[in-house]
Amino acid sequence: MLQGVLLMGPVLSLVVNVVIGVRLFRMWWRTREVPELAIGASGILNTLSFPVLIAAKNMAADSPETAGLVWTVGISLVVAGSLCLYTFNWRVFYPNRPWVGGIVVAAALAGWGGLLGQGLAGDLVAHKPVGFFGWLSYAGRTLAVTWTSYESLRYYALMRKRLRLGLADPLVANRFFLWGLAGAAVTVSNVNIFCRYAFLDGNLMAPEVVVLSFLTNVVSGTSVWLAFFPLRSYRRRFESRAEDGGDG
Repeated sequence: MLQGVLLMGPVLSLVVNVVIGVRLFRMWWRTREVPELAIGASGILNTLSFPVLIAAKNMAADSPETAGLVWTVGISLVVAGSLCLYTFNWRVFYPNRPWVGGIVVAAALAGWGGLLGQGLAGDLVAHKPVGFFGWLSYAGRTLAVTWTSYESLRYYALMRKRLRLGLADPLVANRFFLWGLAGAAVTVSNVNIFCRYAFLDGNLMAPEVVVLSFLTNVVSGTSVWLAFFPLRSYRRRFESRAEDGGDG
């Protein structure tokens, strides 16, 4: 029963992804701006991957080959979602530097190329990263959120300096902090999974893995929700700071 409760963390994160994704798609329909489309698509694609990967896990014992193909589809959705996040980072944080687009291309080659390499090596039946190509794909699809966290927290630090001079909006600055915090939480979860696969038994349902996954998903989901749908009382805190000229 405890494990069922703890699994509510990932479910919370998925619900937030869907709600935010739909909202951003609607915003993109009006603005036609790439950042809204990229974040909306990233959330939806990662949400779609979840039931596919669960299905692969459930059929692994009876039909490992079929499960391997289903797992590949699920991971391909994750790769696509991570590429949307890479694109968001490029267009938001480095819009005037075309060469950063090369990072998106490299991530695509690593994510899907690594998955193809793992398949050619006959290791898809493992349903986890295996060998050089498997870990190359894992790195390509997981580093996007770490990059997002770094850029968001870096920008938040810059905005804090402007806040002291009254040149920035405290609520906007806090949104960068929340977005960075969400990315940091997901990064911790990714490192947890990496360590389990690389150094331990690869059992992602072990109690300590599930507990950490629950905590990181709660932090990530709550942070993203507050960034996009701040409660009135939460918003009022930053509005009062803006009136007083304080920082966030």
